[in-house]
Amino acid sequence: MHDEHQQAADQYYSEAFIKSLHGRVGALEEDVRRTTEAMERMEKSISSVVELFGALEGGFRVLQGLGKLARPVGYIGAAIAGCIAAWTAIKGLGK
Repeated sequence: MHDEHQQAADQYYSEAFIKSLHGRVGALEEDVRRTTEAMERMEKSISSVVELFGALEGGFRVLQGLGKLARPVGYIGAAIAGCIAAWTAIKGLGK
């Protein structure tokens, strides 16, 4: 009789244990689903930030190029302005 009672108890515990495990697995599946969705949202956000930095990098390269070009253009402009000033002074002296 003790064996029958033990078998019934084991069967009950086994069914309860299986139901408990089933509940835990279901909860884990839900956690994994929510985590996956959150990671997908983060991936989209991060890709937008990476694109922004890529665009900014291109913009900074353009500004560097303009900065390198500005000094020679400034020299040329100053030379032209000096020539015009000298020409104007020379024309003014002749009057």
